[in-house]
Amino acid sequence: MQKTSSSASGFFNIRFLLGSSLCGVGALFAVTSLTMGPPNATAQTTSGARIYVTTTVQKIGGVGTGGCSLQEAIYSYVLHDTLHGGYHGVAIDATDPDHFIGTDCVKGTGNGDTIVLPNGADFQLTKSLDGDAYNYMGPTATPMIFSIMTIEANGATLEWKGKGNSRLFAIGHATVTTPHFIVSGTGGVTIRN
Repeated sequence: MQKTSSSASGFFNIRFLLGSSLCGVGALFAVTSLTMGPPNATAQTTSGARIYVTTTVQKIGGVGTGGCSLQEAIYSYVLHDTLHGGYHGVAIDATDPDHFIGTDCVKGTGNGDTIVLPNGADFQLTKSLDGDAYNYMGPTATPMIFSIMTIEANGATLEWKGKGNSRLFAIGHATVTTPHFIVSGTGGVTIRN
């Protein structure tokens, strides 16, 4: 009968120790990958501005007229310009020729901005934005969207309450000469509730 050394059998077998170590490292990687992932796998990081809509009033009124409306936020997003090099975005309050005004909205950057609606807000839209010369689609409650846009709705509701029919959004192509440069593009919208 032959005796086996302690290195060839039992708990101290080199293959057993190596296998146990590799299993432990594999388990550590598995746990780390589950706990170190992003909190929301669908969230995207962007370098753009977050343009907060602060009123449900349908308006294009300028600085000091009651906060940032959805209409002004869309203009801030697609035009990403300012009148005086400041923090506030611009909107068009009349066309032919275009007349630009400052708004209470954060200026868009043109680089992955997000419009953020108030939690659970109810936007009751009652009039079409007839002064939008860039909208070739007909009556619409908001300005023409001609860039790729993300809207965080946060449970907000948009309702048409005006007379006749109207779109809530018109998404298409436009080219606008702002006070400092030309913006041009074709729109697209992602709405996250």
